[in-house]
This record gives sequence, C-alpha cells and structure tokens, in this order.
Amino acid sequence: MRSIIEKNIGAQLRLLEKLVSIDSGSGNIKGVNAVSEVIKQELLDLGFSVRLFSYENAGNCLVADFANDHSKILLLGHMDTVFPDGEAANRPFTIKGDRAYGPGVLDMKGGVSQMIFALKALKEHGVSLDRVQVLLGGDEEVGHPNSDVVKIMEKLSKTTDFVFCFESVRIDGKLVTGRKGVVELTLDVYGKSAHAGNDYQSGANAILELSHKIISLQALNAPDFSLTVNAGNITGGGAINIVPDYAQASFDIRIQNYEKYIAFEKSLKKLCANRNVSGTSCEYTLRLEYPPMIQNDAITLMIDLVNHVCTDNGHPPVETCAVGGGADSSYFAMYGVPVVCAFGPRGEKNHTSEEYIIIDGLKERTLLLAECIEYIQNHQNY
Repeated sequence: MRSIIEKNIGAQLRLLEKLVSIDSGSGNIKGVNAVSEVIKQELLDLGFSVRLFSYENAGNCLVADFANDHSKILLLGHMDTVFPDGEAANRPFTIKGDRAYGPGVLDMKGGVSQMIFALKALKEHGVSLDRVQVLLGGDEEVGHPNSDVVKIMEKLSKTTDFVFCFESVRIDGKLVTGRKGVVELTLDVYGKSAHAGNDYQSGANAILELSHKIISLQALNAPDFSLTVNAGNITGGGAINIVPDYAQASFDIRIQNYEKYIAFEKSLKKLCANRNVSGTSCEYTLRLEYPPMIQNDAITLMIDLVNHVCTDNGHPPVETCAVGGGADSSYFAMYGVPVVCAFGPRGEKNHTSEEYIIIDGLKERTLLLAECIEYIQNHQNY
C-alpha cells in the first residue's frame, strides 16, 4: 500500500492544487459547488454512487456510497473554507520544500485529497470499497445554518459503524477526542431615541445598556476556560446627535459540556431581565452550532482500532488531545458512533494566510487511512 501512495503523491498534490485554486468560502455557493463537482467526478471514477444536495443559501452537500445495505465506514469532511473571494488568486497553491501552502490546504482540502487517494490506493490494491461512504458538507465553517447537513448526519449515523473526520491536525499529529461545543449568541437591546442635545433626558441609550451587558457576559468566562465568552461583533446607533434606540452584539460561546451550557443560559436570562439603563429592554437568541464532543466508550474504541492498525503496520501509536474548536465529528460523538477527528495531514496556522501542510504528513495519513479501511474490511466482526 505504501508504494502505491508514494507513486501517486504527484497526482494527489495536483488534485490538492486544483481544490485549493477554487475559492470556496462558505458564502461562495458557486465555488463550493465547483469543488463538489471535482470530488464527484473522482468518486464516480472509483465506482461510487454520488448525490449532491443543493440549497438556496449554501453550497452543495455531497454524499457518496455504493447504495447497498452493508454497514458503513464514513469519511467525513467539508468543502468550504473561511477565506474571501480572490484569496486563491492572491495566495495560490505553492510548494516550498516539504510544505504546501494555500487557502484551505490544511482546513480541509488536504484531508479531502487523503480520502480520494486512500480510496484509489485501496482499489489498486484489490480491497473492496463497498462499505465506504463519503459525506462532505458545504457550509461547515459557519455551522450549517443554511442547509440540512445536520439532519443528513443524523440519518447516516443510524447506518454508520466508524467515522473518520478530516479536520485539520496540529503539527504533532495528535488525533482529537474532545471538542468544546460552539454556541452563537445574539443580544438585541431596544431603547428610545431622542435628540442628544435638546431632549437627552427623554432617551434610553441602547448602546450604553448593551455595553453593560457585554461586560457582564465577559465576566462569565471560567478561569479554567471550560466556558469562554467572546464579544465578536457590535452594531447600533446612527447619527451621533441621536440617542440610539437599538444595538446588537454577537458572541462566540465555547462550552466544555452541557452542564456549563445550562448554567450559562440561566445566567443569561437573569442578565437580560436586569436593566442598567431605564427604558431599555433586551432579547437574546442562542444557536448551538456544534455540540461538545466528550470522549466516551465509542471514541475510545475508535482510537484503539487506529492504534491496533498502527501496531500491525509498524507505525508509532497515535496520541490524542482535546481542543476548543467545533467540528461535525461532535455530532457523531453525540449520536454514540465511534469517531476519530483530526485525521487530516499535519500542519499549522489554519484560518490564516500562513496556513500550510507537511507533505510527508499528507502521505502518512493517506496511508494510515487506507490501512484502517483495509483492516475493517478484512475483519467483518468490527
């Protein structure tokens, strides 16, 4: 298997370059759909049946399988990036030494290339792919607000035995077995407008009230970072000589477990009911983008399987860690399906202009994925 992957690395890098060269930010529906068409053709060439689910305000979701009743090995990922239109032209795919650079090369187009070339190696090696299924979302980076990808994941979880998620991995190659939940909070504060010079006392300043609430919310940050609150965006007001009657703030909330979430919402309700500025009112909206991923027996089983394959093939055992970022793997953990996350290539600085992967790491993880799938295929009791 190793010799096949080594032989194909040039073609794998060419596919990766093709993917990175397509702007596919979450809001670029045309770009995400273009990526889905490239991957669709690769999977059709491997014999898969491929379905594309389209949406008005999100890029395609791709699901591929062999349309049979076999239990499934799910390869999970996404096709969107965090980068704006024009980034691919401004910062094209580049190889320098043993590193490859470009928008989304680590998160997660490198991982997508691993899926394809592990499957190509297996087919060339004579291993059946009939238990393999692929799911690639088109709006993962924003938490799937405009698609039904979460419903698709829930449906697939009922027929899935193992999930490999290709989120970006750190430079040390550790697999992820724990993630914080991600919650989006929006506060809407309403006040009363008035002339700031002639009738100031009749107004109720929504921006001032919102400022008090931001400070109170930031004070809820836990010392151990098991709950973090970050005010990321504020808007409100108009002309500076008018007392503002509306202001809004959006927050990123990270939670280690559901207990923290329940306690936070209780504090939030109390905070919104209290007023520092007379005549104002407050409403809030909470949206759970990703549930927390808490290591359980199913995840431990998955790590044991990967390490068994490592031992059989002379690789060092994998190490694991917990991280603060959300991912689709968290849903499968919540559904109780064995899942391992951060199976992508080694690299650093995802979501930045310095993002890169280690090419040797790309080959390592492509090989390990192929070996894991082969092992599962050969041990039907798994």
